Amino acid sequence: MPAPLISDVLHARYSIGRELGRGGMATVYLAQDLRHDRAVALKVLHPELAASLGAERFLREIRITAQLQHPHILPVLDSGELSGLLWYTMPHVEGATLRQRIVREKQLPIDDALLIALQIAGALGHAHSRGIVHRDIKPENILLDGAGAIVADFGIARAVTAAGGEKLTATGLSIGTPAYMSPEQAAGSHDVDGRSDLYSLGCVLYEMLAGQPPFTAPTAQGLLARHAVDPVPSLRTVRRTVSPAIEEALARALAKVRADRFATAEQFVTALSAPARPTEAVRSGGPRSRWFVPGAALLMALAAGAVARLQLRPAGPSVLPSASVIAVLPFAPSVADTGLARLGRDLVLTVSATLDGLGEIRAVDPYTVLAQSGDAFSTLEDGRTLGRRFGAGSVLHGSVVRVGPKVRLDLGLFTTDSGNAVARVLVTAPLDSIEALTDSITRTLLLQIWRRGTPPSPSLDAALKTKSVPALRAFLEGERALVENQWDRADEAYARAIEADSTFWLAYARNAYVLGWRYRPFDSTKMEALRSHSSSLPEFDRLLLGDTLEPGAPADLVCADPDT
Repeated sequence: MPAPLISDVLHARYSIGRELGRGGMATVYLAQDLRHDRAVALKVLHPELAASLGAERFLREIRITAQLQHPHILPVLDSGELSGLLWYTMPHVEGATLRQRIVREKQLPIDDALLIALQIAGALGHAHSRGIVHRDIKPENILLDGAGAIVADFGIARAVTAAGGEKLTATGLSIGTPAYMSPEQAAGSHDVDGRSDLYSLGCVLYEMLAGQPPFTAPTAQGLLARHAVDPVPSLRTVRRTVSPAIEEALARALAKVRADRFATAEQFVTALSAPARPTEAVRSGGPRSRWFVPGAALLMALAAGAVARLQLRPAGPSVLPSASVIAVLPFAPSVADTGLARLGRDLVLTVSATLDGLGEIRAVDPYTVLAQSGDAFSTLEDGRTLGRRFGAGSVLHGSVVRVGPKVRLDLGLFTTDSGNAVARVLVTAPLDSIEALTDSITRTLLLQIWRRGTPPSPSLDAALKTKSVPALRAFLEGERALVENQWDRADEAYARAIEADSTFWLAYARNAYVLGWRYRPFDSTKMEALRSHSSSLPEFDRLLLGDTLEPGAPADLVCADPDT
C-alpha cells in the first residue's frame, strides 16, 4: 500500500517516512511516533495476508509477544488495526543487519561469531521459556548495534502462525526461510518448538564461520530436501581454526531428528562456551585457601546464621522462587590471565552487594563464597553444591574473556537442585569499568527473574554508597586482601578508600574490623563518625562490629575470635 494512504490511516499517531523494505509478510516503513517523539519501524501486513487473518486474534497474539523483555530482543511497541490494515511497531535500530556484515566480511572472526550466537541463544531461551517460538531466525532478522545482536520480528511469526494456522496455505505464504528451516518446520509440522529455532541458529552460526549456510541448492525444494537428508558438511574442512567442540555443538544443533538436538537454548550456550572454560593451568593454580583463622571463622559463622534466617523467611512473589537466595560464584577467565581472574573475583563482591536487598533477593555472603572457592574456579556442579550448603536456590556462574580492549561475560543463573538455567547474562564493557559490568549484569538478570511489576534499577554506587571510583577501587583491593588474610594490606587499602571518600561508611566498618582483628585501635574520630552512621551499614557489618558500634565503647573492642 502506498505510503500516503497509510499515512492517511495512521496520521493521528505516526508520521510515515520512507519505505525500509518489503518482505513476504509485511512492508516496513520508517515512521515517527508522534505521541512519544521517537523513530520506529512500522510494519504493515500485506493486504491479502491481513484479509486471511482474524484481526482480533492477531492482535491478541501480538500482545503476548509484546511481553517479551530481553536485552537482545527487539520489543513490540504498539499494534493495531485500521481500515483493514494490521500493523505493529518496533524500535528503529540504527546499524546493520547480520546479513550485511556477512556480505561485507564473508567469514566473521570466531570470537565475534560466538558472541553473536550466544546473544541470540540468550534471547531465544527467554522467549522459549514463555512458550514463544520465533520460526524465522536468519541473518536478515538479526540487527547489530552497540548493544550487540538483537533479534527482530518475534511478533509477526508468532502472531501470524497462531492467528492464521491453516489459512497460510491459502495465501501461498510459509513462515521460515528455506536456508535456515528445520526439517520438521519444512514438513509443515504443527507442533514446532524451540528446537526448531536452535536448528536455525545453528545454520546462522555455521554461515558466520564458513561464509555460507550448511546447505545450498538452486531451488527451495532442493534446499529443503538437503536439510532433510544430507549430513552436515564438516566446518573444519573450510575453517581449521574452529575448535572441535564448536563443530560438535553445531552438529548436534543441526541434527535431523529434533530429539537429538539440544533441548534448550541454555544447553546450546553451554556447549558453545566449552572452549572458553578455564585451562587446566588455571584450574590447578595452587592449594585452596583454608581460611581457618579466627577472623574468617567469625565471618563464616555470621554468614551461615544470616542464611539460616533467610531460610525461615518466606520468599516474596517479586522474583522466581529459585532466585530469592543467590550465590554469586567467581567468574572463570577463558585463559590464564591474572587481570581477568581478579575481575572475576571482584565481581563476586560487587554483584552480591548490588543484588542483596532488591525486592526479596538475598545474596549469600561473598566472603564465604570466595573463601570456599579458594584459588580454583568452581565447576558448575561444585558451585551448585556450595550454593546448597549455604541455602541458595540458585548460583550465578560463568566465564570472562577479553575482546580487544573490553571484556565479555557469559553467565547463567542455575538452580542448585536440578541445574536448570533460569536466566542468561551476556554483557560486554571496558576491562576497568567494574561499575558498568556490575550494573549490566544485575539489570539483565533482573529482567529475567522479576515476576511482578517493574524490576528496580540497581546500581553499584547505591549499593556500596560511594560514587568515588578511586574509593571503590581501593575498597575492592581491601576486600581481596581480607579474603587472602593479608590484614596489613587490607588496612592500608581501606584507609585509602576512606581518604578518597570521607562518607564511605562501609569502608570505615571494614577498616575498623581489620584493626580490631589486629588488636589495634581505630582512630577515635573516625569511629565516632562510623557510630553516628551505623544505620546505613548492611546488617552483616553491624553484626560483625557488634558492641563496637555502641556509644562510648572503646575503638579496639572488635574481637575476631568467636570463642573470646
